[in-house]
Amino acid sequence: MPDFPCNTGEKENVVLLSCLGEHLGAFLLIGIFTTCVDIGLLWFLTEKIGLWYLVSATGSYCTGSLLSYSLNKSLNYRNQSKNYVRQGSSFLIIAASSFSLNLAVLSISVEIFQVHYLIAKAGATIVAFLWNYYAQTTITFRIWK
Repeated sequence: MPDFPCNTGEKENVVLLSCLGEHLGAFLLIGIFTTCVDIGLLWFLTEKIGLWYLVSATGSYCTGSLLSYSLNKSLNYRNQSKNYVRQGSSFLIIAASSFSLNLAVLSISVEIFQVHYLIAKAGATIVAFLWNYYAQTTITFRIWK
């Protein structure tokens, strides 16, 4: 596979747009997989182990985020950086901002626009996914290469 175009150092918009589209499918598949791990672990820790659901949710979300970082780094972006602390921190900060965006869109949609919470969650997930993908592609796996 050729080198990730964003790593060439070119600054043109065309290169950036090709970078954004190049890894979208794999990012989505990894996101679906890690979301299933997150939800499965949430259920297991809450229902089978008996942990309080917020403790379970925190642990399962962190596990899903770390798995997502590892899979995207190695399989999707084929990133060779040894700068794990900066790159991992960048990934987690962006993931946290994505989570916050998800909650904000969900809350605004339900409380202000009276949208059903499941429909609002679907919209919030799409918005958060797009932000997360853009930021991870242009910051985490581009700057910390």
